[in-house]
Parts: sequence; structure tokens; C-alpha cells
Amino acid sequence: MNEKIKKIRIFVPGVGSGLKSGMCGGGTRFNELVRAMVRDGGFDITIGFTAGGHESFLNYFANDPGVIDAVNVIPIRASLFLKKEPFRLFRAWSYFISTLHLNSLSRRKDFGPFDIGLSTSDFFYHVGPLVKMKKKGKIDKFFSLSYHRYPKPGERKGIYLINWFMYRQQRKVFRQIGKYSDTVFINGSAEGQEIMKEMVSSGYTGEPVFVDLGVDKEFIDNIPADPDKNFTLIHIGMRTNKGIYDLPQIWETVLAKFPDATLGMIGGISAEDKFKLTAEFEKRGANRNLEYLGYISDERKFALLKSAKMFIAPSHEEGWGIAVGEAMACGIPVAGYDLIAYKSVYGNSISYARSFDIGEFGKKVCALLSSAKEYESYQTKGAETIAKYDWKKIFARELEYYKIDPKKG
Repeated sequence: MNEKIKKIRIFVPGVGSGLKSGMCGGGTRFNELVRAMVRDGGFDITIGFTAGGHESFLNYFANDPGVIDAVNVIPIRASLFLKKEPFRLFRAWSYFISTLHLNSLSRRKDFGPFDIGLSTSDFFYHVGPLVKMKKKGKIDKFFSLSYHRYPKPGERKGIYLINWFMYRQQRKVFRQIGKYSDTVFINGSAEGQEIMKEMVSSGYTGEPVFVDLGVDKEFIDNIPADPDKNFTLIHIGMRTNKGIYDLPQIWETVLAKFPDATLGMIGGISAEDKFKLTAEFEKRGANRNLEYLGYISDERKFALLKSAKMFIAPSHEEGWGIAVGEAMACGIPVAGYDLIAYKSVYGNSISYARSFDIGEFGKKVCALLSSAKEYESYQTKGAETIAKYDWKKIFARELEYYKIDPKKG
């Protein structure tokens, strides 16, 4: 009789969302990796989720419950007592609570062992606990993923102290990755090459695996356009580094030429940022024909993208730009700044403005909306480009790196 094939046991610290649901490009990629592993059937996946991370996971797979059922979940604390985040900076405190709880797992007799510990980012709350687990023999192999390089604190918008901390912690994490990681995955854009330089300067001497990010083309193709809302422009990601404070001037320029244009803004936004951003729109006389849409499901997002005229990406930093690819998959042209990540992934499929010339950005948007020929050209180029970045194609290659010989247990 053939011995039953043993599945590869994987543990992932799914922390970083705190108590509040929300997701970025790295989270999207991780969820699609989990989906690919479940479909493959050769993996036994355990994820340590905070309340916010678990809620995001459940929302993401609401229409694919087989993935939810296949994953083992360990609840991870993001708070000592609270069930909701009381203010914006509480999220930073939650990172330390989650790290301490994850570290405590390495002392539990009923935890593990696992064949692979997978860090979904190069943040301390993912990497540090996995290093500890490897030292304790709770994981055999440590795999890490890096998508985004933090700029120096003075080069990044936002609170200087937070930017300084995130920059410094990433350099420390790069040293940990260099010393303990068995396989390092880095995003395959030009941004990934910059990440590699930073890792080397921090002591990393190994050979990384460069990977792509992408879209679920089949899923997107099956979503119909929204019949009721037809925004002229769509923006995704309501954070400072996504260029939200460039939006008022861009929108002022667009309204001057197209007074009936509409703007939809997708993503959670803090009360502080919403207050300040609304004040900026009002200051420019441009606080009209716009809507804060908040967190929405992927189905709703793709339906809105398909019914929109154009996607705008005034982001100031990107590792890849999944939202740009999703817009292209939905058949609409994209305007963005000439970031190295965008240019290396999407080539000439984006209408670029010089970074970070807000006035030129607004003019690029108006030019696309004014010229049917130029508009259709970017539609065509976008569709051709995104065809290369389908999740199924990407993970058909990538899963081979995870198919190691499981430890005997």
C-alpha cells in the first residue's frame, strides 16, 4: 500500500492589520498565494491572525469558502483589552502586542513544528517572531517576502518619527533576513532591485527569487460594470504615500475643464486625514462631485472600475502597484507619476507625469479625457500589458519553491 503523501506544513503570522479590516497590495498577493496553495492540495496552512487581519481574510474569500475552511487559524492579540482602535496611532502599539504574542507561541508545546515559516513582508512583527521560532526549532525553513523599500525619513510624507522608525526597522530586518532566511522572495520590479541593494548593504549574501505581482483576470472578467455609478475618475488607497494630498489640485484642474466630472475614492481613511483632505478640496473650490467610498469588496471595486472612465494613481511610492494592474484589467486607462516601479512593470501603458508635478498630472488627465485616440491607445496598451500578470500563471511557477521535503514527524 502506498504511504499517504505528507503535506507541507506552513505557518504564517498574519498580523499588521490590528483590530481594523484593511488590505494593501502585499495582502492581496498573500491571499492569492494561499488560494493557489489550497487549490494545489499539497499544503497544510496555519495562519496567526489578528482580528482585523482575519476579518479582511474572511471578506476576501467570501465567495470562495473552500479556502477559508482549508486554513487553520490561531487568534493573535492586537490589543490587551480593546476591541476597536481608539485612534490612528494605536495601530503602531498593536504591532508590539502582536509581536509579543507571536513570540510566546514558540514556547508552546502544542505549536508546530512547521516545515516553512513564511513572512509576508519585511516588517519586524512578521520577521522577528519567525526568527525566534526557527531558533527554537518550531519551523525548519524560513521564507521571507519583500515588496517595498522604505525611503529615508526626510524623503517621505507623513509623521517624521514614524517614518524614521519604519526606515530603521527595515534595515534591522534586512540583517535578520540575511542571517536566517532560507529563501528570499523579492518583487520583480525595478523597486525590487533597489530592495536587493539595501539587503546587500545590510549583509545579505544569498541569491533572491524575484517574483511578480498580478491580478485575478478570470475573476475580474466575470464582474459586470456597475449600472448606477459611473465615476469619471477612480482613485484607490486613501493614505498619504498614495498621494491623497495631490488629489485636490488634480481635481481642481479636471473640474475647470470638465465641470460635470465625478471622482470616487476607494479605501479606508482616518478621521484626521479625511478632515484635512476635505478642507483642501474646499480651499480650492473643488469639494463637489466626489465621494469617499471607504472599504468595499473586490466585486464592488471591480464593478466601479469597469464603469469608470479613468484610473488615477498619484502615489509617491510603490513596490509594484497592483491597483494599477486591476484598473488595466478592467479596461480603463491609467495616469500616474513616473515611478521606477510603474515604469519597470507597466512600461508605456501608463500616461506619466513627472514626479511629483501635480500641475502636469492634472493636465495629463485632461488630455486623456479629451482625446479619444489617446484614450483608446492607453486602453489597448494596458490590456496587452496586464495579460502577462495573471495570478494563475505567476503561482504555477512560484509554488515549486515551496514544495520542499517535509520533515518527518
